Amino acid sequence: MGIDDSFFNGFIDGFGMLYDKLPKQLIHRDPNPSNILFDNGIVTGFIDFDLSEINIRLWDVCYCATGILSDGSDEAYEKWLEILSGILNGYDLEEKLTPEEKQAVFYVICSIQMTCIAFFERHDMYRELAQTNRQMLQFIVKNEEKIKQIL
Repeated sequence: MGIDDSFFNGFIDGFGMLYDKLPKQLIHRDPNPSNILFDNGIVTGFIDFDLSEINIRLWDVCYCATGILSDGSDEAYEKWLEILSGILNGYDLEEKLTPEEKQAVFYVICSIQMTCIAFFERHDMYRELAQTNRQMLQFIVKNEEKIKQIL
C-alpha cells in the first residue's frame, strides 16, 4: 500500500488506547457531501440514513472531511488541511470535543480510509474507488503531524 508497517503498529497501539474513551452516540455514518442538503449555501438537512448506528461521534465529523478529499482534485488536496481544520474547529465550537477525541482525529480518519479500502477492494466495480482511498490514506499518513496539530 506504500505505507510503512510501523504506521499500522502505531495505529493499533494509539487508537487502541483511545477508542473506549471516545463518546458514542447515534451517528449518520455516511455524511459525505452528496448526503447533505443545502439551500442557498445553508445546510438544511441530511439524507440516506441506512448506515446509521451507535458509534463514536467523531466518525461523522471525520467522514465528512474525507468525503471532501475523495473529490480527488488537486484543489481538494491543496485545501484539505484547511477544510479539515474548519470542520473540526467548527464542530468543537458547537459540541466540545473531549481531549481524547482531539487525540483520536488522525486515527479515526485513517480508520475510515482503511474501512473504505477494504470494502471497495472486495467489489470489482469499486476497485477504482479502492485505489482513490489508498491515495487518500497515503496523503493522510504523510500529513499526520499537521493533522495532529489542528486541535
